[in-house]
This record gives sequence, structure tokens and C-alpha cells, in this order.
Amino acid sequence: MTTTQGCCLILPPEAPQGRADRVLTHLLENLDLFEAGLEALQDLGPLSRTQIQKAFKAGLIQRNGKALDQNTPLGPGDRLWVALIRPEIAQTLQPHKIPLAILYEDEDLLALNKACGQVVHPGSGTGQDTLVHGLLYHCRYDASDTLRPEPLALSTLGGPLRPGVVHRLDKETTGVILFAKSNQAYLSLIEQFQQRKIKKTYLALVKGHPRLEGGIFDGAIDRHPVQRQKMQVVSSGGRPAVTYWKCLKRFPCGASLIECRPHTGRTHQIRVHLSHARLPILGDITYGYTPLSTLPAPASRVLLHALNITFEHPSSGKPLTLEAPIPEDFKV
Repeated sequence: MTTTQGCCLILPPEAPQGRADRVLTHLLENLDLFEAGLEALQDLGPLSRTQIQKAFKAGLIQRNGKALDQNTPLGPGDRLWVALIRPEIAQTLQPHKIPLAILYEDEDLLALNKACGQVVHPGSGTGQDTLVHGLLYHCRYDASDTLRPEPLALSTLGGPLRPGVVHRLDKETTGVILFAKSNQAYLSLIEQFQQRKIKKTYLALVKGHPRLEGGIFDGAIDRHPVQRQKMQVVSSGGRPAVTYWKCLKRFPCGASLIECRPHTGRTHQIRVHLSHARLPILGDITYGYTPLSTLPAPASRVLLHALNITFEHPSSGKPLTLEAPIPEDFKV
């Protein structure tokens, strides 16, 4: 059985230029190396070049509402509607009530304070308790669990499994995360992410004391050749990655509080950069953390927190900064 699923695709600044079929194939093979606007393609499943060519011939890849020929030149900034045919992965999103810590909401967007353990959107192995499931419930029911006369909207441009999703946080990372309610807001926020206009600040508790008070991590990042779920700093190839950092406090127990401001948005960027600097985040076993016996309590998760985010409001164009409270487990 097959199904047609679609999403809006905005080619990022670092996307290659060339024939449409070759550009799309390259993007699909390197999704983890791009920063924003392409995540929904992961929901389409693995696709061969033959399947991509068939999709072009079937008119399932469009620009400005018209079918795109596979030989048409594409480049950064192009907006496509991609509706590829793939084997069915049966999953129908249904509203599910879960705790949501709403930091901000208006007609265009919504910001949550994500808790540790919450998954942003459905995927392989997830249940009915993702933030997207909770947002669908919030949009349909009010605080007293009464059906709203007019449901609130979530942008549909990110694909059927990611309504409203414009970026993500890892499962154990806490803090502020944005969702687009209108399609206009989705396009605005994705473009701001791609153009690196959105500024984010993270806090990380790390093992060790840095020699310097601050600086720049600028090691390029690529996927680990053996452990494919991991990323690593590489001396050649990979994607440019820049993280500005500052040591806020050194603790007698051997831990430090580090402020990180990522300029780029590579997968696991902060975790990889800190690990490469021999300052693994507390609890981050994937990237080299080993237990620190002098801690008041063992680190039960990756202690990374998305503290604040600053962006231009999609409708007013005015700068907006949203901040999430520092969680209790950051107290050393």
C-alpha cells in the first residue's frame, strides 16, 4: 500500500545548485547536515533516485503550484511542495492530553518550556505523548477539557507528522521551543532559522573546568563513520559549525556552568563541541561523560537547557525574546 504525503521544502543557503533531481537527491542523503526547513523529509522514508525521478514524472514535486521538471535548475531559497510516494507507515495523529508548559501564545505562534523526556514530534518508536500530540489536544480543547467552538490552528507546511514544528530539541534537553500556528509564521520562522537571524542561548553543566573564560568552538561536524547515531568534529569535510561559549561558574565538585550561543544549528552541535573540548555535558554518556563522584546527586539526564530564544515576530516584525526557567536539576 502507498500513500502520498507532502511538505513545504525551503532550500537552505548551503543547498547545492543544479538540476532539481540531483539537488533533491543530495538533500535527502544529507538531511542531518542542514539546519532548518528540511526535517519533514525524514518522514517520507528512505527513497531511491528511481523513486525521486518517478515522483517528478508524476508531478508530485511542485514549485508555485506547478509540476517541476527534474531538469529544472534549483538553488538556495527555492520553495517546493514535495509529495513523494513511499511505503505506508500507518500513523494517524490524534489529540492526546499531556502537560504543556506554555510560555507564550498568540495567533501566529506558541512557545513551550519542554520538559526532560518529552519528544517533539512522532517518529519511529514514539507513542501518543509527543508535544505535537499535546498541541493537537490544546488546539481542540480548552483548559477545562471542553471542545473549542473554533479549533486553534497549527501550520500544516511541515508535513503530516510535524504540524507546527519549526525546530526541535533532543529528548533529554529542556527549555524553550517554538511552534508555528499559521503557515505565514512557519515560513517566516524557517527563513529566520536558515538565515541565522534567530538567536538562542543554552546552559550546560559540564564535567571539568575550562582553562579559558570563554571563546569560540568552530570545529566542522559530520556523522560518525561507525556509530551512525552520533556526530563528531572532523578535520576535513563536514559542515561548518560555530558555537560561542562563556564559563559562568566553576563548582568545587569539578563541574562548570557554561553558556552556549550556537551560530549554526548542526545536529547535537553543543554536545559535540563541548565533548571535543573535553568538557562533556553531565549525563551525556553518548558523548563521553563518565560519572563524577563528587556531584551532590548523579546526573540523571543530559544537563542541557535551552534558556532563551530571540527572533522577529512573524506578523509585527518586532524582536521578541522568550525565556524558560532554569530547571531544578541544574542546582549543583
